Amino acid sequence: MADQPTLYSPALLTHARAPQHAGRLPAPTHTATVDNPLCGDRVTLHLRLDQGQIAAVAHKTRGCALCIASASVMAAQLAGMTAADGHAAVRSALDTLAPEGDLAAHSHLALFVGLRAAPARARCVALPWQALAAALEET
Repeated sequence: MADQPTLYSPALLTHARAPQHAGRLPAPTHTATVDNPLCGDRVTLHLRLDQGQIAAVAHKTRGCALCIASASVMAAQLAGMTAADGHAAVRSALDTLAPEGDLAAHSHLALFVGLRAAPARARCVALPWQALAAALEET
């Protein structure tokens, strides 16, 4: 029998312990805060858009390792994207996190493949992406 992927892989824990783009962004043009009151996770996302492109990103994430790692992975891929690319990334991530989504097929979400053994925890991973959707709502 093949080993099941672990929920907390070494790569995931690396992001959780030292999240990329963590902190506050001076002079953001777009900000959103979303939370999950059931578990206490909260993500505040700051973006600076310049001529329709994401020029800078920062997040302040309070929550479990899954939520923090997801915010880190998301933030690392956003710089240089257009707002339209950001909207597409949100749709793709949320579709991939759905029970029928193929996490292993998406390089930026592959470290969350262990979610299939704990599907209720997908909400933790989705929260940063929901913050991105909210921040980009006006674009």
